[in-house]
Amino acid sequence: MDWADTIVILPKAIPNEYKDYLRDSSNSATAQLPLTKVFKDLPFAFLHFKKEDRKRAAGVLMHVSSLPSKYGIGDFGPSAKSFLDFLAASGQTYWQVLPMNPL
Repeated sequence: MDWADTIVILPKAIPNEYKDYLRDSSNSATAQLPLTKVFKDLPFAFLHFKKEDRKRAAGVLMHVSSLPSKYGIGDFGPSAKSFLDFLAASGQTYWQVLPMNPL
């Protein structure tokens, strides 16, 4: 059969990488998958599109002035280190610091 002008239009959310189990090979595709690429030597295929592993993460948004210090306003001193240790111990990944410059 001639598959020269036949393509499969892939969904937008599908990953680019796939594994061809019948040929024991990996390959990539963009928005379209030409069947000439898939049906080179066999008229059928068993493809598995590998889903990206996305690790979820959480954190806090807090201005550095919210930390305690001897001057009454927070800084990146010992209290910031203690706060980072607390975040790590509680499973948090991010501390987003609000801007410190004047508007």
